[in-house]
Amino acid sequence: MVLQVARPQINGRVQPNTGCARPQPPRLVELRAIFKILPDGPLLARLRAYRPAAGRPSYPVRAMWRAHVACYVLNLSNTNALIRELEDDPALRRLCGFSPRRPLPHRRTFNRFIRRLSDHDDLVEAVFTGVVNELKTLLPDMGEVVAIDGTMVSTHADPRRDTDTEAGWGVSHSSRSRRSDGVVLEFGYKLHALGDTAHDLPLAVTVTTGSRHDSPELPPLVAKAKGMYDWLKPKVAVADRGYDAASNHQALWFEHEIIPVIHMRKPSSRGDGLRQGVYTAQGEPTCTGGVAMEYVGTNKKGIRLYRCRAAGCPLKDTASGGVRYCDGEYRLDPNDNIWLHGVIRRRGKQ
Repeated sequence: MVLQVARPQINGRVQPNTGCARPQPPRLVELRAIFKILPDGPLLARLRAYRPAAGRPSYPVRAMWRAHVACYVLNLSNTNALIRELEDDPALRRLCGFSPRRPLPHRRTFNRFIRRLSDHDDLVEAVFTGVVNELKTLLPDMGEVVAIDGTMVSTHADPRRDTDTEAGWGVSHSSRSRRSDGVVLEFGYKLHALGDTAHDLPLAVTVTTGSRHDSPELPPLVAKAKGMYDWLKPKVAVADRGYDAASNHQALWFEHEIIPVIHMRKPSSRGDGLRQGVYTAQGEPTCTGGVAMEYVGTNKKGIRLYRCRAAGCPLKDTASGGVRYCDGEYRLDPNDNIWLHGVIRRRGKQ
């Protein structure tokens, strides 16, 4: 006896039995959700204005844009990796909007599209801002504690030919480095990012030449982030020792009322002590000799006086050519120095 299974009917017609639908991989489910919430209408309208009036039909603007977004979401390193991913995954190709009957765009086509996107940074940033604002409604605590850091982004340009005049040499860390500290030199750009620490979400980014140091980019990056989101009022900002500068502490607390939690720099090997803003783990300023200065007292204006200790400093009372090599005393105004007497005392590693 052959078991007969009833097949579904729609409008009196028997439908083919295709079996159960295969569940989509989690990454495609995530991508589909991201594509749905992207407020990219104005950007796509601007990009469609480039459609040529004659010649070969261009690829759909929405498909090119979605492929560009997928490249970041899937953490693909470059355009070639994106093309390989689209070739190997037909479901991803369909999700982006490419026809299975037409070859995928060439690498140069993708690169031309990326250059076109760079002409509309304002609209791309508006898409990014819209997504973050949407996430804020779902994550009320987002933005209370933020972190700031910078990373190198390599360019494929040849530094010897000056084909990329805006790129520069910068320092990064890699396991491929032959040095014991893991430092490597890279030619490219520096990406400075401010992100939410609770949900690992970026909130604002700036891009500079690779030779730009991280520290000076902190104040403008914080100002940019607060200008993008009217709800952003961080309570704490965390950064590594590359941002340990008096100007950054001042900007965070006095300008934005954000508590700075920044890893302390190591004392300079040159012994320039206080002039580099070096304090002990107990929060006391050090003299040029690297020894904690002695607290003398506070005057009526609240200014604290510190002097180099009578004993214990190897540079005390030494001179060469009439120039003293140790600070005799130091006056500290707590209203001007958040490092020592602000909301958080500087104590060791933070």
